[in-house]
Amino acid sequence: MSRSTNNLYQVSVKFSSRQQTLDWKTIQAYVQIQTNLIPMEPTPFMTNRWEAYLYIPPSVNLITYRYLFKYETKAFGPRKQDSAASQYYTLKIVE
Repeated sequence: MSRSTNNLYQVSVKFSSRQQTLDWKTIQAYVQIQTNLIPMEPTPFMTNRWEAYLYIPPSVNLITYRYLFKYETKAFGPRKQDSAASQYYTLKIVE
């Protein structure tokens, strides 16, 4: 990816699951870079897509990140917290 003038880079993700107890209204999506969690915003008019802008300092040319989803499941008894994570991705910035 080419270096942007404002050092912001858009990432987006689609989440899919066959888990029948997943409460889709409770999903919170994040981009995880090392131990930092960056909240993602739902994409307008979509129920399973999120996007975020990542600030990458000019001194950094490579980052590794993954997507993290936190949500509740509904079944018999009280709701439970659960999560899912994607594989790791690499964003390489070229001058």
